Amino acid sequence: MHHFQKLLIENIALWSAADSGKTSKRGRASADSAHLYGVAKLRAVIFGLAVSGRLVSGKRDGDASKLLRQIQDKKLELVSAGLAKKSKPLKPISSEEIPFEIPRHWVWVRLGEITNFGATEKRSSIGDEVWVLDLEDIEKDTSKLLHRWRYSERHSLSDKNAFKSGDVLYGKLRPYLNKVLVADEDGVCTTEILPIRCYGPYVAEYFKYVLKSPYFLKYTDSISYGMKMPRLGTEGGRNALFPLPPLEEQAEIGEKINELMLLCDELEGGSLLLIEAHKNLVKNFLKDLLNSDGAKKFDEGWERISNEFETLFATEEAVGELKLAIMKLAIKGKLVPQIDDEDSTILLMESIRNVVSHLVAEKLIRKGKDHAAVSIEEWTHPPPEGWQWVRLGQIGDWGAGATPLRGVASYYGGNIPWFKSGELSGDFIDQSEETITALALEKCSLRLNKPGDVLLAMYGATIGKASILKVAATTNQAVCACTPYPGVSSEFLLLWLKAMRSDFIDQGVGGAQPNISREKIIATPIALPPQAEQLRIVERVDQLMSICNDLQSHLRQSRELQIKIADILVEQALA
Repeated sequence: MHHFQKLLIENIALWSAADSGKTSKRGRASADSAHLYGVAKLRAVIFGLAVSGRLVSGKRDGDASKLLRQIQDKKLELVSAGLAKKSKPLKPISSEEIPFEIPRHWVWVRLGEITNFGATEKRSSIGDEVWVLDLEDIEKDTSKLLHRWRYSERHSLSDKNAFKSGDVLYGKLRPYLNKVLVADEDGVCTTEILPIRCYGPYVAEYFKYVLKSPYFLKYTDSISYGMKMPRLGTEGGRNALFPLPPLEEQAEIGEKINELMLLCDELEGGSLLLIEAHKNLVKNFLKDLLNSDGAKKFDEGWERISNEFETLFATEEAVGELKLAIMKLAIKGKLVPQIDDEDSTILLMESIRNVVSHLVAEKLIRKGKDHAAVSIEEWTHPPPEGWQWVRLGQIGDWGAGATPLRGVASYYGGNIPWFKSGELSGDFIDQSEETITALALEKCSLRLNKPGDVLLAMYGATIGKASILKVAATTNQAVCACTPYPGVSSEFLLLWLKAMRSDFIDQGVGGAQPNISREKIIATPIALPPQAEQLRIVERVDQLMSICNDLQSHLRQSRELQIKIADILVEQALA
């Protein structure tokens, strides 16, 4: 125990700093339950020390072999009375199988030798007040009960396993989610949860923590079957090795773990509160900056941020918020100064109207409907000197894509990239998952977009994602493409679309797969700067984004190092 206290105290900052969330490759964390990777590893240390007999001093006058005989005798009684099924004998434990040393007064047994693992009792008739437990009710890793439903609240026609108060409830589906619970009342559960009880005297809390220990997780990971939804089979569970201490020591270990789990909860809770407070601090600072009215207020806000820069932008998420703020400042004209002798947007728009008239006359584009002037009520901010509020449809030729008939083989596999909304993942794109032929382009009346055209996703979770084409390509119907008119920078338009993505998401309609129409897109107001200022804005944003990317990379490397150190400390503690 002294060793654990030293490990905890000397590395307290590490446990609370090693962030979670993005490190797990399997499973999905609850949206309401963020956890710290370091604290999760700390819990693993506790479980590992517990099941190897190193968490408490131990009752040296006890002997687990006596307890094992009691359990075996009780099992025979239950089988003789017809209260338990006779199971086939399990093979003896070889020395090669033993994963780690345990105290001499403990014994290694197989789980199926001392428990009813795999033997279940089905319940067909269920009363309204009976507790009905599903896997989703148990939080992964912590095993906290998230909700207790009654049958009257959750009717289910599927088979249910009955359990009794004191049973250990083990989630056998995706065992790596580490969902193990001790029942505090009778109830029924999904068949993906196995109620486990020892044949003789036992402490359920100790059994629960063995099933949650790093050793047992590693074992289940090695023998679970099924690729997408792995589960632990009955024979695999029955053959699992189980470190059995005397009864009093089981109780002492269970109490000590519960005590340390509370300590971990406090550490995690305090750290998460600090993280949330930090997020709010960053948002408030950036909000003040974005909403600053006039140059003086803006300079004051920027000075406040500069003085607290290292404190504010100490996480990847905070830097992400800064990047978004930079883009929003850019499209409001607050990132670079206006230059008096530059042409105004009024002259630019006159030039664009002349270009459009020529393109329509040459039948290179279709004449679109006239756009209403942007009213003051539609402004999100006053336009800077030389800028003008216009609509997206006035600064480029917008068109949606389509999907060629899937049954026509000659339409696919050509040399023309065909982009879908999910592929808009970077500022510039040139390679698509699928290609189409020139025949498909002709027969299906698809629009061939040019290098420099800007693509905008219109459907589902990708709404508002945008990229610039580096090659001639076409798109499916979920993507709208814009050919900017002369004088409109593709890079500036991309910057504006990225800064305003949340607005497009808010405009999406249609339930599970929301969408935003081309009509809505082209009617969207934009404050457009003169061409020279567009280019200066893009250049300045690129410079600042490069700095932010370097900072994020540094923070990511630092976080990965913290995680590695936490892993090493766990390995050393359990060695």
